[in-house]
Amino acid sequence: MIGLTLHKHSEKAIEVSFKELTGKEELSLAKFGGTEMDEMYWLLEQIITDISSNNNRMKLDELTLSDFDQCVSHLYEQLYGTRVNCEVHCQSCTEGFEFDIELIDFKNTIFASKDDYSLNEDGTYVATGYGEVFTLPKVADLDDLKKYPAEKWLDKFLISGNCNHEKLQEHIEAAGPLMSQDISAQCPSCDETNLVRFDLTRYCLQSLKEEQKFLLKEVHIIANKYGWNLDEILLLTRNVRRQFASFIIADNKVLRAYS
Repeated sequence: MIGLTLHKHSEKAIEVSFKELTGKEELSLAKFGGTEMDEMYWLLEQIITDISSNNNRMKLDELTLSDFDQCVSHLYEQLYGTRVNCEVHCQSCTEGFEFDIELIDFKNTIFASKDDYSLNEDGTYVATGYGEVFTLPKVADLDDLKKYPAEKWLDKFLISGNCNHEKLQEHIEAAGPLMSQDISAQCPSCDETNLVRFDLTRYCLQSLKEEQKFLLKEVHIIANKYGWNLDEILLLTRNVRRQFASFIIADNKVLRAYS
C-alpha cells in the first residue's frame, strides 16, 4: 500500500507507512466488537508499519485526531477509491435516497481554513489575527474526554491567549478538521435539504464488514481449488486473494463453456 505524508509542506512532516490489508485483519475485524474508534484504531495498528517525523518514530496515540482521520481516509481511498456512496432517509418525507461524496473535494473544503493557522516546531498552532496559541487533540487525549466535562477537556489545549471555549473549539476544528462532519444533502423526492452526519470511519468499517461474506466465499473457492488451509489463504493480501478467486471463477466458466 502506498505511504502517506502528513503536513508535507511543513517542517513537522510525518511519514506513515502501511502494509497491505490481508484476510486475517478483515476476519478479525468482523469479530472485534467495541466502539468504531476502537475498531479503527486496532485496524490501523495492524496495517501501519511505521510513523516517523524527522527520523523520530512515533506511536499512533501521538497523532492528532485530524491526522488519524487522514490515515482512515488514505486506507479508504486505497481500498475503494475516492468516492463514497451514502444512503440516508429524508428527515422530511422519510424517502430513502443516495448521494456521493468525492473525498478530494470534501477534504479541500474542510481544510480551506487551515491556512489561517501556522504550525510551530513544537507542534503548537497560532491563530492568525487572534494570537491564541493552542495544540490539537491527539488520539491519546480521548481517554481524558471520558473522564472530564468537555469544557475542562478543552482547557488543556489552550497554551496562551484569551479565548472562550466556543472560539477555541472553532480554532481546533479549523486547524485540525475531522473526516466526520455535518453536511447538507438535498432529497430528490421533496427537494428538502437534510443535515446529515458523514463519518468516514463508520463508512470504512461498514464496507469492510459487509465484505465478509465475499471473503469467506473467496477462501472457499481458493481452498477447494488448491487445497490450501485457512491460515495460508488469510495471509494473502486482499488484492491477491481476490485475483486468485477471480482467476478460478474465470477458468471454471471457460471449462463449462467447452464441456
